[in-house]
Amino acid sequence: MARTTNCDAWRARGAALLDRPVTVEALVDEIARYDAADAAALTSRLRAEASLDRALDALEAHYRAVIDGARITPIDPDAAAAALSRFLTEWLPNYGRHGPFAEFWQRLAAKREPRRRRPWPFRWR
Repeated sequence: MARTTNCDAWRARGAALLDRPVTVEALVDEIARYDAADAAALTSRLRAEASLDRALDALEAHYRAVIDGARITPIDPDAAAAALSRFLTEWLPNYGRHGPFAEFWQRLAAKREPRRRRPWPFRWR
């Protein structure tokens, strides 16, 4: 059971602290150790330290830091093009030539019937 004495451990490790088997005896023991004044103190502490407003403020600060970091750090167009080229070559399917999806595309092509060419829908004058 969370108490003011173990609150920091609960917040740091959470469910990992649940190391005792759940038995009737263990539950009776924990209920017997319940202290209403300690529970009230813990509730006040958690409402002050772990409020939704504080959590949202922290998330907004992280968001601002990421956005500001993107503004400060210039993007090298050549490095970005090289990274994109590497990604496209290594990860996107290339219809059986090579890469991590080659075997998949080769198996798919073996099952598929050949494409029929469609006639050109326009006439030149």
